[in-house]
Amino acid sequence: MNTEIKFLGHASIYIKTDKVSIVTDPWFSKTGAFLHTWHQFPDNADIDMSWKNNLDFVCISHEHQDHCDLEFLKTLNS
Repeated sequence: MNTEIKFLGHASIYIKTDKVSIVTDPWFSKTGAFLHTWHQFPDNADIDMSWKNNLDFVCISHEHQDHCDLEFLKTLNS
């Protein structure tokens, strides 16, 4: 079985196998979180997002803005 794992910054990881693709705790906001006082470290502004349109699942550990990017979630195909 082929497996691909990519670190996307902060707590976000992309995992793809032959059968499924998952992203965890997506946070890709350009304006940060918590009243614009928190920003991704390391900066993830230049990551390859080509996986986004073929994503099967999103796993969100909790609802904090740095783990649950609502603007990103709105861009996903349903």
